[in-house]
Amino acid sequence: MAATGRLNLTARGYSRVLKVTRSIADLDGSDGVRRVHIVEALSYRQRSAGEGEGIDAQAMAR
Repeated sequence: MAATGRLNLTARGYSRVLKVTRSIADLDGSDGVRRVHIVEALSYRQRSAGEGEGIDAQAMAR
């Protein structure tokens, strides 16, 4: 995932995003994970104090 470096995800954070992504894909009835599922999972990620304004889901979907 290219966003790992830009979003400063730890291995644990990456793993959690992946789990949520798979759940979203399952709920969507998709056979596999798509970019839209990853973007949605990243949008649910909680920010730490002092972190940026969040994730620009539109930019990530491109």
